[in-house]
Amino acid sequence: MKKHFIIYAPAINAKSAGAHSILESFLSSLDDNTATDNWQFVGHKDYEPLCLQHNVKFNELDLNLQWFKRIIYDFFLFKHIFLKVSVPPSIIVSMQNTTPRLRKEDKNLTYLHQAIPFLQEFYPSPIKQTKLFLIKHFYYFFISYSINEKKSFFIVQSEWLKKIISRRLKIPDNHIFIHRPLPTDILLSEFHKKKNDSFFYPALYQVYKNHQNLIEGFRLAAIENPIKNYYLEITLEDFRLSSILRAVGTTPDNLHIKNCGVLTRKETLQKINNAKAVIFPSLIESYGMPIAEAMFFNTPVMASNLPYAKELLGEDGSYFDPENPQSIKSAIVSFDSREDNIVMLPEARFQKWEKLLNEFQSLLIDY
Repeated sequence: MKKHFIIYAPAINAKSAGAHSILESFLSSLDDNTATDNWQFVGHKDYEPLCLQHNVKFNELDLNLQWFKRIIYDFFLFKHIFLKVSVPPSIIVSMQNTTPRLRKEDKNLTYLHQAIPFLQEFYPSPIKQTKLFLIKHFYYFFISYSINEKKSFFIVQSEWLKKIISRRLKIPDNHIFIHRPLPTDILLSEFHKKKNDSFFYPALYQVYKNHQNLIEGFRLAAIENPIKNYYLEITLEDFRLSSILRAVGTTPDNLHIKNCGVLTRKETLQKINNAKAVIFPSLIESYGMPIAEAMFFNTPVMASNLPYAKELLGEDGSYFDPENPQSIKSAIVSFDSREDNIVMLPEARFQKWEKLLNEFQSLLIDY
């Protein structure tokens, strides 16, 4: 008998960065599954062509950047409107961190992009960091509220996050699947290597992205070795960079900083391909896609000595203490662009959607 799946993602659109890439790759992997089962999608019109291409019924609903409307719909309306007019689903697959309130009999699979709700040591300010505060506290509330004993399953991007979630939410290990995204959409033929002398950090501003410590590390490197020019390329809005430079007490010219602004994905990948090294000082990541992309291009990576980076780079990675500018400085000064700094991308560490879906559907039989 055919199973019926609902993919729920109204808070994601084409501007949602990593979540958008994950959703696109998921929809693109469904050809074999839609041939045997019924799939419906509830979300933004950006995904209508992809749904039609892969035989997924499309239902438009846009809740992106609409927090109050999203809470009302997820908590009250979804169960009473959509589930009543649809074929009873075998499972609801939410691709946006939280699952709408469901009936007791409904199985749910939730893709958790965010690590912030589960990190007890991170305390964003409700006034200065309102969005992060909401992500930490509201996401955690809705995620924990949606758990329905044996009927709730989760997808995360790393083993370390799986352990934390299993412990905090009291979820059995076999209810949490790991999906490490492989940048399979990159066509190497579209990119040409033009190596330069710049370290590249592809990250928009968030306080936990740690731009200030990175720039302070570069300032210290310039003081220690004034003859050597250390070039840094970053992707910030101009006002963000100006604010950080004031805090550090320097200027872009003194540090050879080039602000590339907000780049398209293809522009970002070209920068990663050309860079002397990708430097990644982020304090919080569930995965760290730019690290995987750098490995794909055989570009050296220097990263925070934290679980998310170590799980990707392994023992061969080059690490520093992201909260210590002196440690960042030492990593910059001692960097050598020889090939032994390159960590190759082992596909065995990554999980393809097809394999994960097969594992999940096998588990469904038992529940």
